[in-house]
Amino acid sequence: MIFMHLLPLYPIIPIRKGDTWTGWKELARRIEHERTEMGEETFVFGHEYKIPSEITFYTKNHLPTHCGEIIEEKGLQYTFWTNIDELIGKDAIFVTSNAQRYRAIDRMRKYFEKIEEDEPLVIKHHGKVFREFYIYRCYGYKGVPQ
Repeated sequence: MIFMHLLPLYPIIPIRKGDTWTGWKELARRIEHERTEMGEETFVFGHEYKIPSEITFYTKNHLPTHCGEIIEEKGLQYTFWTNIDELIGKDAIFVTSNAQRYRAIDRMRKYFEKIEEDEPLVIKHHGKVFREFYIYRCYGYKGVPQ
């Protein structure tokens, strides 16, 4: 029991999807850097709610994010918050991780003019890889076909 209480404070073993406390600050810094390079109008999204939610929480000004509704997938509450028409023509940053990696990047190409994979963000503690975030630069959002 003591070990379980200390694990969030001192991560010593990776537990994949169950790891909800490792790497979010590093990811937020990376996303802020990517947005600086791509432009402030760039929006951020993921295919499931966890990653976008954590990015919003950990970015300096609580950057609004989006979910699968951008690519006609489940967006949960994000579906009600997102106005897709306002995003058309903008660039985006898509984030997924090894805990639940999105593998349909080719299917996403119908929503963007161009997609480029960036260098992954690898989160390590004591020499062990705890999580990998895969980051894609997506250019020219086309919206959801009517």
